[in-house]
Amino acid sequence: MEHERRLRICFGGYDREMVLVAGRTDPSSGECRIVAVGRMNKLHSGNEGEVVILVSDQYQKLGLGGELLRRVIQLLDHAE
Repeated sequence: MEHERRLRICFGGYDREMVLVAGRTDPSSGECRIVAVGRMNKLHSGNEGEVVILVSDQYQKLGLGGELLRRVIQLLDHAE
């Protein structure tokens, strides 16, 4: 893979790409775990994009995926 393409993948730009991570700290151990990830990539043409939301099984049906989606869209709207 050529260097420029790697740079584009790693550093997409906040105006076109946003990733949010939801974490939870275990009160007994103090260990922080990632429990969900939301990512959106805007396409260069038009007002379209791709969204991916991943939520750990034990955190399903708590509204976390919907909240990540809402916040990723909100952040990208403000970046324009």
